[in-house]
Amino acid sequence: MKSLVLTLMLMCALALRGQTGAGCDADRQKLLDEYVKAGVKHIPTCADFTNDVHTIHFSFHALNSGDYKWAIITDALLTGSECIYQHLPPAKKMQVNSGYRNPLHNASIDGSAKESQHIYGKAVDMQTSKSSWDEYSKASKSCNACREPSGLSGWGHVHADWRDDKCSASW
Repeated sequence: MKSLVLTLMLMCALALRGQTGAGCDADRQKLLDEYVKAGVKHIPTCADFTNDVHTIHFSFHALNSGDYKWAIITDALLTGSECIYQHLPPAKKMQVNSGYRNPLHNASIDGSAKESQHIYGKAVDMQTSKSSWDEYSKASKSCNACREPSGLSGWGHVHADWRDDKCSASW
């Protein structure tokens, strides 16, 4: 029953996503300019940005780690984050360290990839410790996420993403 309620709530949130509008205001134009200046492969459109989508467990502000009131938060990120939450024991409270990042914000983070899935709204970093890392990693894998190896991310977080292409074997 709980799963059905969560699914229905998520479907409602995703339906509301389309109500953002197609016009490109100054903030979204500034964001689009960042993508062009950063030279990333895929330049989003104004319609790709939202300022209110969320799930039952994750607010828009928890998933938007960027510098603007607009963010790209894909359906994959929404459903994947909720899936991970459901795969963790009830005593664990999943804390998002980082979700969507605009390109300039992403570039300011040591070790972040230029084509990070965070800039496309397809990645989440969850706070972990050495003792909880494996649990979060397994939950991510159960939710069909690519999971960054601990050797790259360290024990402080698990990075999960839902990229369009196939994960490398070590992820």
